[in-house]
Amino acid sequence: MLQGARTCVRNIQMYSSIQLHQSQRVEIVGERTFACVEIRTMIGLMAHTALSPLLTLAILASAAAQTAPNAAEEYHRLAELRAARTAQFDGDDRTGDVEQYFLTGMRTARADEWLAAMRPLGAELARTRSMAYTRTLDRSQGFDLLLPHLGEMRTTARTMAFLLQDAAERGDNATARDLLRAQLALADHAGEDGLIISSLVSVACTQLNLRMTERLMSSGAIDADTAKTLIADRETIAGNRNADFGAAMTGESSALNIELAKLRTLPTDERSDRLGTLLGPQAEDLSDASIDAALAGSKNYYIEASAAMTNPDRAAGREQLAALHARLDGGEFGELTKSLTPALTHAFDRFTMLESELALQNADLRALANASKQPADFMNGARLYLKAAAAAQTLDAEAQRSIDGARLAPDEMPE
Repeated sequence: MLQGARTCVRNIQMYSSIQLHQSQRVEIVGERTFACVEIRTMIGLMAHTALSPLLTLAILASAAAQTAPNAAEEYHRLAELRAARTAQFDGDDRTGDVEQYFLTGMRTARADEWLAAMRPLGAELARTRSMAYTRTLDRSQGFDLLLPHLGEMRTTARTMAFLLQDAAERGDNATARDLLRAQLALADHAGEDGLIISSLVSVACTQLNLRMTERLMSSGAIDADTAKTLIADRETIAGNRNADFGAAMTGESSALNIELAKLRTLPTDERSDRLGTLLGPQAEDLSDASIDAALAGSKNYYIEASAAMTNPDRAAGREQLAALHARLDGGEFGELTKSLTPALTHAFDRFTMLESELALQNADLRALANASKQPADFMNGARLYLKAAAAAQTLDAEAQRSIDGARLAPDEMPE
C-alpha cells in the first residue's frame, strides 16, 4: 500500500501498512513493528520529511478504511468462538437447558456452566453495535448463492438474548442494555443482503429484540434515559426502512433473471435437470419462448411488488399485493415466474405485524422517556411466579407435602 510513499520518507522506515486504531493512534507494521504514534505526531512529521500533507492524509484515510472493524466479520468470528466454547463441553449439547432458562428463567447447573463460558463474549457482542456493516455477495450465482451468515446472525441474536437476560438477572443492567442495542443493530444488518429471506431474518431478529425489551421493562431495568436511547435507535434503523423490502425486490428480480438467463443458454434437454435441482421434479414449459416471457414478465412483477411492499399505507399495499398475486397466478408474468418467485404475502404480513408491535412498545418507551410513567409501572411479577412454580417442582415429595399442609391449614394456627 505504501510502496510509493517509501521513496519519499527515507528517514523513517515504513514497511508495509499503517493501522489506525480507535484510540486515534497509528501503528506502522510490516516485517517488524516500527512505531506507534499519535496522529498529530504523524502529521507533524510532514514538516520534517518529504511526505506531503495530501499524501499523509491519503495514507491515514486508507489505513482507517482497511482496519475499521466490520460487524459482518465480527458476527462470524463471534459465532465461531461461541461454537468453540460450546465444544469445550465434550460434545454435551446444553442448548435445551439454555432454552429452558430463556423461556422460564429457571437455571440449571448445565445452563449456568454454558452462560459462564459465554459471558466474556458479552462485551465483544455489544461492541458490534458501533461497527459498520459490509458484506459482499457474489450475486452472479443466482439461485446457487448460499447465505450461511444468516444462520450465524440468528444464532448470535439469540446468544445476545441469553446473555442479556443473564446480565439483567445478575443486576448488570448496563450490560443488558448494551446487548439490547447491539441486538437491534444486528437485526437491521440482517436485512441488508437485498433478498426476501434476509428481510425475514431481520424481522425475526427485531421481534426477538422487542421481546427482550419487554423483559427488561418488566424487571424495571429501563429508565427514562435508556428509553430515549432505544427510541432514537429504532427511529434510525429497525422498522424504519420497510424491512429493506425495496432492496429485496431488486435483489430477487436480479437473481431470477440470472437464473432464467442460465436456463436459456442450456440445451433444451438439460433445462429440466437444472430446474429440478432448484425445485424438485417440475412439469414446466422450458422452451425459449417460455423463458423469454418470464425474463420480461418477472421484471415488471418485481417493480410492482416493490411498490406494494413499500407502500406507507400498509392496508393499500396489502391490497396491491393480493391483486398482484392473482395476476401472477393467472400467468400474466409468465409461468416460470409463478414457479420461481418466493411468497411475498407472508413476508409482508410478518412485517406489518412487527410494525404494530413496535408502535405499541414505542408508546410505552415514550411514556418512560417523558416521565409520564415510571419503570415500576411496567414491572411484572409473572416471570417470578413462573420461576417459583418451576422451583417448587424440583422439591422432593416430603417438602411439597409440608408446603401443601401449610397452604391448606386454617388462617389461625393453634399455638
